[in-house]
Amino acid sequence: MKTPITLQVRKLIHEGVRRGLSFEQTARLAGVAKSTVGREIKAAGGRDLYDPEKAQRRADRTPSQKISDAKAERRRREKLEEASRQIMALAEKLAKAQAQG
Repeated sequence: MKTPITLQVRKLIHEGVRRGLSFEQTARLAGVAKSTVGREIKAAGGRDLYDPEKAQRRADRTPSQKISDAKAERRRREKLEEASRQIMALAEKLAKAQAQG
């Protein structure tokens, strides 16, 4: 089983990111594996978005909260896709109306 990463370690990872260190250098600073640093930063959406407190809140969620979050994200994406389809349909109607008129 993996050892959970503490907020203190996440703050050290953030410090490495802020200073522009490589994953390897950041891992040495935080006392974790390079792959751990990579996973943490990837989960946050990249170096520019890494926030240790937000990462800790994400890690502290229970499995049922994670499932609920995933379902909510799926519903949000479905709504965005439907809205995009509706916009495209309206754009096609507008283009036809302009071509005729």
